[in-house]
Amino acid sequence: MNNISKFKTLDLIKNTKFFYCSFIKRDGSRRDMKCSFEEDQRNNSSMVLVYDIENEGYRNINLNTLLSIKIKDTFYQVI
Repeated sequence: MNNISKFKTLDLIKNTKFFYCSFIKRDGSRRDMKCSFEEDQRNNSSMVLVYDIENEGYRNINLNTLLSIKIKDTFYQVI
């Protein structure tokens, strides 16, 4: 597994069709999701708007609680 910073993670997910991610939700539980990046006009650098492909809805991911992402066959641990 490759290590990657949360800021580099944002660059990667902006340039891919879809990705898998694991993160900690607000309630403290872990969430695994297949999603695509969505452009967001808000200026909140720690929150990322994505589209949850399996549940067909928009979600926000806090980069501060992002654990890992998978793009194609490459896994990244967010540090």
